[in-house]
Parts: sequence; structure tokens; C-alpha cells
Amino acid sequence: MQAYPQSWEQRIGDVARTVVWVLLAGFLLYVLATQHGPRGYDSQRTEVLNRFEKERGSRVISLIHRQESTSVLGVRSEVLFAPVYVGAPMFGDLNKFMLDEGLELLNFDYSGAGNKSGRFTLPGRHGKLLSSDAVWIVGNDRLFAAKAERLAEDVIRLALFLVNNGATDVAVDLLIRAVTREGVSLALYDGQPIFQALHKKALLLFKSLLAVPQLQEAEVTGAYRTIFDREFPLMNQFYQSELFN
Repeated sequence: MQAYPQSWEQRIGDVARTVVWVLLAGFLLYVLATQHGPRGYDSQRTEVLNRFEKERGSRVISLIHRQESTSVLGVRSEVLFAPVYVGAPMFGDLNKFMLDEGLELLNFDYSGAGNKSGRFTLPGRHGKLLSSDAVWIVGNDRLFAAKAERLAEDVIRLALFLVNNGATDVAVDLLIRAVTREGVSLALYDGQPIFQALHKKALLLFKSLLAVPQLQEAEVTGAYRTIFDREFPLMNQFYQSELFN
């Protein structure tokens, strides 16, 4: 039978599939290395490679270096509470894995709207919870064990991650502890893009908190001053800030 040359679309597709398989294999091998140590690593590594070769129908050549630590501060992932996909891990499996890696559950991206099964529902709260997004963060013990410069950078990254994932109160508590108890100076990072992103979101957050009846203005502006070592811009000064221009 005559063999026809592959089109460029087919070649790109083959390359993309190969890259995906290599990345997945590398990630699993890294997890096994960090979980099982050098003794159990070789046998587990062989098992994983054999599985990938059987799935893909070809040999897998791996070049991966074992790392002793990870800089992952937070993870957001879809999780399943019912066997929606064949062979997919359930929430309990993922949560155990995260706990073993030193991460703790923060929250779910779930407002009460599940998989609707009938017409007689209330707005926003209905159905069965089959899946959701879950968020994990590094525990305080591991976070605050880092040295000064690394700690400051990790605090900024984690605080921004927390704000972006609906945990503004945890972010504020984290920042206040870092500054008042751990000696972190956020002013040293003023002007860096990730700090500016955090500062902008913090300004918007504290402006919203000023409208909360249970909070006094002095309490809100005092917390902002503690974290950022500057006065909170009130009235027309707020949107004149260079962060909003």
C-alpha cells in the first residue's frame, strides 16, 4: 500500500500529543520520586513508564531530575464527587494527595447550584453536587519556615492567589502576620508587577470594606497602613492613584 506524506496539521497534532504525554509522564514521575523516596522510586517509575507505553503504543524515553522541594503555594483544580468520568480520581483521592504534599483545603467554588434534575427548584440552589473547583494552599508551618527573602516573595504570591480565589480575609490575616510577626517588609517590592497586582486588589478590597457597617473606618485604614506602610487614599485620592492610571 502506498504511504502518503502527512499534512502539516497531522504533524503538528502528533507533536502536540507527544508533548502532552511527556509532560504527564514527567509530572507523575516527579510525584512518585517525592512521595516514595529513592528505594521505591525505581519500581514505581518502571510501572508508570510501562503504563504510558501501553496506552500510547510506543516507547517512552524519560530524562527527569529528582527535586527535593517544591515552590507550589496553591492549587486550584476541578474535583469530582460522583463517578462522572471513568477512571477519574474522586475528591477524596485528590484531597489526600494534597494533604500528603503539605497543602490544606481552602474552599470550593460552589454556591449551591448543582446538577439540576427537575423543574421545582429555587434560584441558585438546586440539584446534586457532582463536581466543583477546589482550592488548596500551603500550610502556615511550611510557608513561614522559609527564609526572609523567600518568605516575602511567597507571602505576596500566596496573598494574591487567595484574593483571586475568594479568600480575602485569609489574605489579609496572612499579610498582617507576615508584617507584624515575621518581619516581612512589603515596601521593598513596591514597583514589581506581582506586588502592584496585589496592591491594586487590596485597595479595591479595603475600599469595599469601608462600606461594611460592622467595620469602623479607622479599623479598615489601620489594617491597610499596617500591611503597606502608607496611608489609605480616601475620597478623590483613591482613583488618582497611579495603580488606576
